[in-house]
Amino acid sequence: MKRSEQNLTEQANLQIKELETWKGNCEKMTSSLSRKELELQQYVGRTQDLEEEVGYLKVNHGTFQAQYEELTECRQEAIK
Repeated sequence: MKRSEQNLTEQANLQIKELETWKGNCEKMTSSLSRKELELQQYVGRTQDLEEEVGYLKVNHGTFQAQYEELTECRQEAIK
Protein backbone atom coordinates (compact mmCIF):
# COMPACT_ATOMS: atom_id res chain seq x y z
CA MET A 1 0.00 0.00 0.00
CA LYS A 2 2.79 2.40 0.89
CA ARG A 3 4.47 1.64 -2.44
CA SER A 4 1.22 2.45 -4.28
CA GLU A 5 0.94 5.78 -2.49
CA GLN A 6 4.54 6.54 -3.35
CA ASN A 7 3.91 5.71 -7.02
CA LEU A 8 0.81 7.88 -7.07
CA THR A 9 2.73 10.73 -5.44
CA GLU A 10 5.54 10.41 -7.98
CA GLN A 11 3.06 10.36 -10.85
CA ALA A 12 1.24 13.36 -9.44
CA ASN A 13 4.53 15.25 -9.07
CA LEU A 14 5.48 14.42 -12.66
CA GLN A 15 2.11 15.66 -13.87
CA ILE A 16 2.46 18.83 -11.81
CA LYS A 17 5.89 19.48 -13.36
CA GLU A 18 4.51 18.85 -16.82
CA LEU A 19 1.60 21.21 -16.16
CA GLU A 20 4.01 23.87 -14.90
CA THR A 21 6.03 23.46 -18.09
CA TRP A 22 2.89 23.84 -20.20
CA LYS A 23 1.86 26.87 -18.16
CA GLY A 24 5.26 28.48 -18.71
CA ASN A 25 5.07 27.77 -22.44
CA CYS A 26 1.58 29.26 -22.63
CA GLU A 27 2.72 32.38 -20.79
CA LYS A 28 5.66 32.80 -23.17
CA MET A 29 3.40 32.36 -26.19
CA THR A 30 0.87 34.83 -24.80
CA SER A 31 3.61 37.37 -24.25
CA SER A 32 4.95 36.79 -27.74
CA LEU A 33 1.46 37.13 -29.21
CA SER A 34 0.94 40.42 -27.37
CA ARG A 35 4.20 41.78 -28.79
CA LYS A 36 3.24 40.66 -32.28
CA GLU A 37 -0.20 42.27 -31.97
CA LEU A 38 1.42 45.54 -30.92
CA GLU A 39 3.87 45.29 -33.81
CA LEU A 40 1.00 44.63 -36.21
CA GLN A 41 -0.90 47.67 -34.91
CA GLN A 42 2.19 49.79 -35.52
CA TYR A 43 2.49 48.46 -39.09
CA VAL A 44 -1.21 49.15 -39.72
CA GLY A 45 -0.77 52.71 -38.45
CA ARG A 46 2.32 53.24 -40.58
CA THR A 47 0.52 51.82 -43.63
CA GLN A 48 -2.38 54.20 -43.09
CA ASP A 49 0.04 57.13 -42.80
CA LEU A 50 1.74 56.11 -46.04
CA GLU A 51 -1.59 55.70 -47.83
CA GLU A 52 -2.53 59.25 -46.81
CA GLU A 53 0.83 60.53 -48.01
CA VAL A 54 0.46 58.73 -51.34
CA GLY A 55 -2.98 60.29 -51.79
CA TYR A 56 -1.55 63.72 -51.03
CA LEU A 57 1.30 63.17 -53.50
CA LYS A 58 -1.13 62.05 -56.22
CA VAL A 59 -3.15 65.23 -55.76
CA ASN A 60 -0.01 67.34 -55.87
CA HIS A 61 1.28 65.47 -58.90
CA GLY A 62 -1.95 66.23 -60.75
CA THR A 63 -1.73 69.89 -59.80
CA PHE A 64 1.92 70.15 -60.82
CA GLN A 65 1.22 68.33 -64.08
CA ALA A 66 -1.56 70.80 -64.92
CA GLN A 67 0.72 73.75 -64.08
CA TYR A 68 3.51 72.29 -66.20
CA GLU A 69 1.19 71.85 -69.17
CA GLU A 70 -0.09 75.39 -68.77
CA LEU A 71 3.44 76.79 -68.62
CA THR A 72 4.44 74.71 -71.65
CA GLU A 73 1.51 76.14 -73.63
CA CYS A 74 2.39 79.68 -72.53
CA ARG A 75 6.01 79.13 -73.56
CA GLN A 76 5.00 77.81 -76.96
CA GLU A 77 2.72 80.78 -77.50
CA ALA A 78 5.48 83.17 -76.44
CA ILE A 79 7.88 81.59 -78.93
CA LYS A 80 5.40 82.10 -81.80
